[in-house]
Amino acid sequence: MPNNNSPRTPVRPPRGLALPQGVPRRRVDRTPDPLNNLENNNAFRRNVERALNFNNIPMTPPPQSSRNNNRPVLSPSPRTKKKRLEQVKATNYLAKYKHMLNNKKNYNTINKNTKNFNIEKPVFLLSDVYESRDGKVKVIYSEKFLESAWKNRTIFKSPITGVRTYKELMVRFNPRLHHNKVIATPNQLTKYKDNKDLLIKTVGEETFIKYFLVPIIKDDKLPYVMKFIKIINKNHGNFTNFVSDILGVPQIMLGRLHYANLYKLTQKEVDKTIKVHKKLENLLKKPVPGDEVKRYLYQVNRIMFIFYLKSVVIHEITLDTLIDFYKILKSKPEGRVHLNKANLSIFSGIINFPPN
Repeated sequence: MPNNNSPRTPVRPPRGLALPQGVPRRRVDRTPDPLNNLENNNAFRRNVERALNFNNIPMTPPPQSSRNNNRPVLSPSPRTKKKRLEQVKATNYLAKYKHMLNNKKNYNTINKNTKNFNIEKPVFLLSDVYESRDGKVKVIYSEKFLESAWKNRTIFKSPITGVRTYKELMVRFNPRLHHNKVIATPNQLTKYKDNKDLLIKTVGEETFIKYFLVPIIKDDKLPYVMKFIKIINKNHGNFTNFVSDILGVPQIMLGRLHYANLYKLTQKEVDKTIKVHKKLENLLKKPVPGDEVKRYLYQVNRIMFIFYLKSVVIHEITLDTLIDFYKILKSKPEGRVHLNKANLSIFSGIINFPPN
């Protein structure tokens, strides 16, 4: 067997052990360092030459490792992509919108001396008219221009005046009927602006625009629920105070409430709601009775009134909750006694309680 540890084939011993005596160390030929080689690129010599040569060009940085160049380029996050896309869309829309505004065939600001209506299918917005001081048409638009400005949008505004509006308030412009003519009388303008201020203070601007703007202007008729809204404004200021102080809704829930369905209430529902609200206010003004029987009856009436208003006004619960509460009381002897004394006649015609 050949001896692998012969002097001709020196082998490094395991780490921590010395070479056997008489075995020469293996010569290691290293590749010259291009930076520190004395003949090619002595560091000291390079520094001296650069110091003496005033016209020397600055040394170029050493080449980067190929490992960095092979790194994959990370794509932007979905949120960044969405933000960049929105910025591009906004820039393109502004450029397109500016071009549309510069084209006088898209709209025209008119006055009593205007005679040239060089607009294809001219229309005007009743919202612009009702926000004016004299109730006259001030701006006419091309119908195609409005449709382009409102394309893929959920919030509609007049492109020139900036007034919030809806497509239902767009009217075809007839010079013979509308040019320099009063479209909304002073009484109509006053009524509109008073109701607008009342509704914004009571239910908020967004609810006013979304659910009350069109019927107030186009139909010139307020929903019957305005009778209840005026009571809330007079007694509580706004619906937030009403549901917080009277109905006991926590502050954390106020942002989730919807008053929009108010305009759908029928006259019968509004009248019943006003009666229940009045009885609840009178009940809350009285101190809680000290007698246990009277206190129980007080709480029964209070809970039933609150349940009814929560189901009708803010739709936090349904009328089934009130019926279930009635069933629970009916299943207990004490509850049946107090239900006979409770004021349930006020719910007649709206809630059908189960028979005895």
